Amino acid sequence: MFFEWLGHFVSRAWWAILLAWIALLVTLQYVAPEVNEVTKAGEFNFLPSDSPTRLGESLLLRSFPNDVLGSSVVVVISRTDGKPFDDADNSFIEDDLKPRLQSLMPVDKQDKEVAENSAEQAEEKAKADDHPHETYPEIIRVRTPGSREIGKLLMSDDKQSALVIVDTSLDLMDYAIPKPVGAVEDVVAGLKKEGKIPADLKISFSGAAVAGRDICVAQERSAHSIERWTLVLIVVLLLIVYRAPLPVLVPLITLVIAIKVAMRLLAYAAKQEWIGMFEGIEVYTVVVAYGAGVDFSMFLTSRFHEEIQRHNSVSEALTRTIRGVGPAVLAAAGTVIFGIGMMTFATFGKFHQAGISISFSLFVILCAAMTLTPSILRLMGRYTFWPEMPEHGVEFRTQEVGLFSRIVRRATFHEESHVFWERLASFITRYPVRSWLITVLIMFPWAIVGWWCYDHVSYGLIASLRSSAPSVQGTADISQHFSAGLTGPVTLVIEQPEIDFSSSAGQALVQELSDKLKEQAKVLNISDVRSVVAPLGFYHKLDEAPAGGTALSRILRRNAQRTSTRDYYVGEKNDSGSHATRLDIILNGDPFARESITKLNELEAAIRKDLPEPLRIGKFYLIGSTASIRDLEVIAGVDRVRINFLVTSAVFLVLMVLIRSLPDSVYLMATVIFSFLCTLGVSYVLFYALDPVNFVGLDWTVPTFLFTILVAVGQDYNIFLVTRIHEEREHHGPLGSVRHAVVQTAAIITSCGLIMAGTFSAMIVGGELARMTQLGFALAFGVLLDTMVVRPVLVPAYFAWRARREQNRHRDEAHPPMPEA
Repeated sequence: MFFEWLGHFVSRAWWAILLAWIALLVTLQYVAPEVNEVTKAGEFNFLPSDSPTRLGESLLLRSFPNDVLGSSVVVVISRTDGKPFDDADNSFIEDDLKPRLQSLMPVDKQDKEVAENSAEQAEEKAKADDHPHETYPEIIRVRTPGSREIGKLLMSDDKQSALVIVDTSLDLMDYAIPKPVGAVEDVVAGLKKEGKIPADLKISFSGAAVAGRDICVAQERSAHSIERWTLVLIVVLLLIVYRAPLPVLVPLITLVIAIKVAMRLLAYAAKQEWIGMFEGIEVYTVVVAYGAGVDFSMFLTSRFHEEIQRHNSVSEALTRTIRGVGPAVLAAAGTVIFGIGMMTFATFGKFHQAGISISFSLFVILCAAMTLTPSILRLMGRYTFWPEMPEHGVEFRTQEVGLFSRIVRRATFHEESHVFWERLASFITRYPVRSWLITVLIMFPWAIVGWWCYDHVSYGLIASLRSSAPSVQGTADISQHFSAGLTGPVTLVIEQPEIDFSSSAGQALVQELSDKLKEQAKVLNISDVRSVVAPLGFYHKLDEAPAGGTALSRILRRNAQRTSTRDYYVGEKNDSGSHATRLDIILNGDPFARESITKLNELEAAIRKDLPEPLRIGKFYLIGSTASIRDLEVIAGVDRVRINFLVTSAVFLVLMVLIRSLPDSVYLMATVIFSFLCTLGVSYVLFYALDPVNFVGLDWTVPTFLFTILVAVGQDYNIFLVTRIHEEREHHGPLGSVRHAVVQTAAIITSCGLIMAGTFSAMIVGGELARMTQLGFALAFGVLLDTMVVRPVLVPAYFAWRARREQNRHRDEAHPPMPEA
């Protein structure tokens, strides 16, 4: 038998196993990189390459090679007194702020914009250049209300707010994005310190780059905070459970070493480009790994405590521990590993990578639990449970316990909890149908809410941030004076193999399409459309002569403006020999709202219907934040269905192998799915009640991670209980085995459930993003629901009902009714 061989091996070679794990950890510290060195940032970058937005972005880059698909910092400047901008305000933007921001650009990029600078701007820029400071190659352009291309669009219609846009070449969640964003904020802080900001102006920051920076910072802080709180909560809960200090060290040492080994191995694989890892993956992996790993170690430690009282030899006790509990640990780990591993079949990159990372880490922890944990137990021997030293042949309850243990046992209601479980088990076995009905009726309304709100999720980036985040405040300031869609325009890219869009014929087709969209602007919720024929949109004419200077200079500036806008909206002939043009469509709504996705579908249908006949032989794509979110919604929806089916199938197969009963396996699967829906409903109602105005749904990642983890982890406790029912059946009969199994497994399963829930709650305490707080609460509540309701009530009630039916059938067979005379 494998586990008996493993038990003998660990008992003899425990010192070598300890040294091997330590040597592996030290080696990986030098060979493998840190996790944050190989992870990739972003959200939409993890969409599959054949998604419409990714294809559209590829076309855009081929046709507009000088265009950079980066993110922008939007400096929002608003009057606080409700008056329109005056000359002093405009002078501050153009002569003070703009030169300072341009000085952050590399010298070669500064030279390209020097022609736009007035004498005052040149003087201010010279002053900035006199003080050596860092430049940022990521900053590629600075645009203000005075810029010739889109300057008019950066001043609100009420003249009370203006925007300064600092374009970067970085993705909104690139690791390097905090530096240029911070540099822009420092420029504004410096001007404020120098007293150059007019008293009636308020300055805030928005844009994709600022939102990305805020998310990156929040994720980094959350990662450190969650890991710290995870350790603290585990230590506290283990002290309460074991009522002794040394048993706490056993799982902690095992988990710290195993998780560091697992993460370094994953980082090495990512460095070799065998796998991918997204930024923030460590948080999800560590929390799940700690929760499951503690369970594995507790199963071993608890069994070792029993065996060491039965055998005088520590080695013999350890061998019997591994032989006895090894199959249960393997079954529990296998359920979680195979269940979560099904995420690797997801299309969305983050789900796929999470499935690899979490399942592999759990495999490493399983190996550590079966080798490193027993080796530590062998090293500590009977001193593991100090100050309550178990003695050979002496039952634990008959031993004289110390003052510390008596105090803790009383404070944690140890004896009362044992009585509670005995009474509950007796009630359930006596009234199984009543117990089942009462529990289901209480849970059912919440499960209905969970079912109803399953797809009502939020895809907003800033919706996951706290209200105090700079990007949240800046976005609120923009919405007071500008269209909310200005922060995320929809870009329509049209490819045509024959028509040159710089020609009059090509521009006429663009004009025809623009006019049709303008006619439907109200229905389609369109605020503006900008194109090569109307670069400033519906309401601003490019032909208006720019103010200032001589007539000749105004003509030259107008021609330069037309040339630059044509270069922006008309692409080069790409490698496939096709021409392309772009139209920027500004929607009225928030680009991250669900309503915007609905309107985008209507917009796409309208474009497909109204596209001029000569353009129908080509292709068109919609790209931008709203389009990417729509793709994300579609792909995430497909992935949820796929992952849920695969997780359910994998766990069901494991149940069938272990339990060998189709009805029992179906019922156990139904209980965890019912528990998941109930948890989802409670979570939705809670977070809505906390913020009914701003709550737009749970984060879109929550249902998928919640289902995968709860179904996989929840079955562990069910398996542990059901296998104990089957084990006790021979000694206590069908009905007695249910009552005895509930009482005997209550302490260990409840302890494991409390610790795992405590581990997940670290995401509530330490998470700075709404998605982490929501997922942390949902996982903690779901585990407690499985531990305190599903496992001790719904599962035994079913088996007690079956046992009663079996007893009645045997009684009827033994005493058949008398035949009528």
